[in-house]
Amino acid sequence: MKRYAVAAVLAVFCGVLVASASTDGYAKELTLTVKGYAGTEVLTNFPVLVRLSETKVPGFRYADFKSSGKDIRFALPDGTGLAYDCDTWNPSGESLFWVKVPALTKGLRFKMFYGKGEDEGAGSAKATWSSYVGVWHENESGNGTRTVVDSTGNGISGTSS
Repeated sequence: MKRYAVAAVLAVFCGVLVASASTDGYAKELTLTVKGYAGTEVLTNFPVLVRLSETKVPGFRYADFKSSGKDIRFALPDGTGLAYDCDTWNPSGESLFWVKVPALTKGLRFKMFYGKGEDEGAGSAKATWSSYVGVWHENESGNGTRTVVDSTGNGISGTSS
């Protein structure tokens, strides 16, 4: 069954940076813990928001990435890759990623790997939002026009007016 709206659960993350030779040649590993979900139900195949910035995540540096955020991978502790959608990449501020977790529970932990080089990994907006009919990220262009892009792959994009 398709969902017609995205539930607004913005999970807050606490990151612990580990500078080690991570799996598959990644130079950096960050453990993320869901802090903002207080519900008792398990939410299945749910995209959670990951906010990254040098000022909010101790030890995190954009200079550690090999390319424009494309050398990133999210995974469960057992190594299972997670689909994700890069909403915003902003090396001079905050970057936003939606990461689809198979089961969202209070205190869920998963990992982010980066610092490898060009790697598309599981980064796929379409896979992240596969159970939704439409998910729209609004972006403002330089001329003040707002485009509304559908991230599901269903092509239901538009222009805000």
